[in-house]
Amino acid sequence: MSLFIISIICCALTTVCIGLLAKQNARRRRAHKLPNTEVKTLAPNSLLLIIALAPGAVLAVTGQGALLVIWLSAVTLLGWLVAITPPKAQP
Repeated sequence: MSLFIISIICCALTTVCIGLLAKQNARRRRAHKLPNTEVKTLAPNSLLLIIALAPGAVLAVTGQGALLVIWLSAVTLLGWLVAITPPKAQP
């Protein structure tokens, strides 16, 4: 597999987890004046956090320093993009 494809997969997995964590964050919903209803979740927060950080740990352990830096910078940028997107009201 190409190193570029591996970095894209790692970034996508982490971004999906960050998006799911942001979706079910009660404080974020309260800040945007949305009702604090129970959000249906696929996994608990701790599991999502472990899955989000796993690609970075794997890249660090396998010695892929360049991919680790790419992953760190891409996840930082994508995390900020998720953070500035306002949450949607649930029907």
